[in-house]
Amino acid sequence: MSDEKSNESKKGQFSRRQVLLGTGAAIAAGTLSTAAPLVGSVKHELCTGTSGVSLADQVWDFEKQPPAIPDSQIAETQVVDIVIVGTGAAGMPCIASALETGAKVIALEKLSKAEATPTPDRPDKSRAIGAWYGFVGSRLYKERKIPLDKEALVAAKARASLWRCDQRQINKIARYGELVANWWLDILQEQGIDPDTIPIEVHAEKRQQALPTQPPPRPGQSVYWHPMGHVIPAGRAEQAFEKHLNDNGFQITYETPVKQLLKEGNRITGVIAKGPKGYLKIKANKAVILCTGGYEGNTEMVKKYLPEYKAYKVVVGKKTNTGDGYLMAKWIGARMEPWPGCSMTWDGMSPECIAKLKLDYVGIARQPWLYLNANGLRFMNEEAPFSGIGHSMYMQPHSMMWTIFDEQWRDDDVLERLGGTVCRRMTTRKLPFILPMNTKLNTEKMIEAGVILKANTIDELATKMMVEGPTLGIGADTSVKTISDAVTRYNQLCKARHDEDFGKDPSLMIAIEKPPYYACRTCLGLLVVQGGAMVNDNFQVLDEEGRVIPGLYACGNVAGGFNGLEYSMDADFGSLGRACVSGYIAARHGAGVDLPDVEPLPMSQVFQSRNA
Repeated sequence: MSDEKSNESKKGQFSRRQVLLGTGAAIAAGTLSTAAPLVGSVKHELCTGTSGVSLADQVWDFEKQPPAIPDSQIAETQVVDIVIVGTGAAGMPCIASALETGAKVIALEKLSKAEATPTPDRPDKSRAIGAWYGFVGSRLYKERKIPLDKEALVAAKARASLWRCDQRQINKIARYGELVANWWLDILQEQGIDPDTIPIEVHAEKRQQALPTQPPPRPGQSVYWHPMGHVIPAGRAEQAFEKHLNDNGFQITYETPVKQLLKEGNRITGVIAKGPKGYLKIKANKAVILCTGGYEGNTEMVKKYLPEYKAYKVVVGKKTNTGDGYLMAKWIGARMEPWPGCSMTWDGMSPECIAKLKLDYVGIARQPWLYLNANGLRFMNEEAPFSGIGHSMYMQPHSMMWTIFDEQWRDDDVLERLGGTVCRRMTTRKLPFILPMNTKLNTEKMIEAGVILKANTIDELATKMMVEGPTLGIGADTSVKTISDAVTRYNQLCKARHDEDFGKDPSLMIAIEKPPYYACRTCLGLLVVQGGAMVNDNFQVLDEEGRVIPGLYACGNVAGGFNGLEYSMDADFGSLGRACVSGYIAARHGAGVDLPDVEPLPMSQVFQSRNA
């Protein structure tokens, strides 16, 4: 081929370098850097310049490293031992642990004090979100004689992650879980929180198995449940930790987001932050510890790293979690957890409930009643954990579903029987804490607001679903007969006490037969994204070759290698508890102080029984 013909054949094509650098490629022309809604479609043109380039190799606008901030713009310079970036579930314990070593510490928080303070009505929503601290043991387990098979928990965690994890990190979190939990409880008790008032979630309603490695006792069981953790709202725990810090003369530096990491050679030596008076350079003699959370608030990151992004109609997590720590680690050469990212997928979302009532989700719709897809067909075992329901819903038309239930929802005996787990619980019979979305009062408000449809007959309810469906985005690709037949079939299975269609636990099969009848459309939400820079079991950040980047640590949700593809409900030490333990360990290691000795994990009950 002549040079002229060769050049002609290349017209309109992009070289790999052009694609990655953005010279002419649509991905760098600003089309992806706008604050587009989370829900929507990417235009086909965005893919024209990326043919043959893997998603991991594409560089979108948000990933481009900004220019270095020159010294001429620095208003102030400080020198400390340890810089801690972020003050949430990992950051607070990290600060307290670092201070105990005698290190000089500064903690930088981009939120204002007011933004970081929980409201009385939502103590679970603060810098961190949630109310379940899953530690692998604590003195409360022993005092209350709650059995805990630690080796089995570790194995379950690896299995739940589909082994897409670093098992050394899991082992470290498990080994030090009880020590850190007791230290955490001591600080809460010092601040007036009586540990005896902190319940421990044991999933009793899911008939927890003594030996989780045994085969499932019935076909439909989707999860091996384990004791989960200490139930205390995140905001309440954070406030206690901050009071503990203040009592010891330490103040968090608020409204000071970190913009860049400082690097000399291969070592991280500090940060540049932007405070109220301008840029602040902080040199760290020992360590910079990232505790910045996930990137659920960064639309473009969600688009690139989470395959389900179109289905997420609601961001339940902190919209201020915009991946700051993730990107800063990436820019200095850290190896990032491979695509796809690890989400915490939430079911039961209702955008209209948020708009009308400012309630995050519909609690009653998350109970294991009858679930129908947009076509009016039952499609799953409804007793799955929240991520399981979310992913099953994602696979259905419109990635939405209807929950069908009846007047029995008002009966506490029925609610206790349905159970729900963790954030789904609608009765205080087993545990005193339930979330606002799950109270009967707020459920009544949802019915009054039309978020939950109500009718005297199934046919009338189905007609309302047909009318409301298109408005809600779920479509009307069904019929009254299809919906009525689905309810009839489900009731037959309930009466037979054998779900031959999906294997649901017979004790959760409650016939839809007591009028009035109800239906609620729900969709997927995104609570948090977990995963970022790959770390070792001291939470030191690693480079592309797996070597430690001296001076840099990552804890909690900005650290990769722990949760696999989705937040696991098998082994429940994967979020708030893991954040606390990793913050504690990183601070000690960064300060150059040895961790206390702990006993090896005790032999699993399974192995004990084999040796007997």
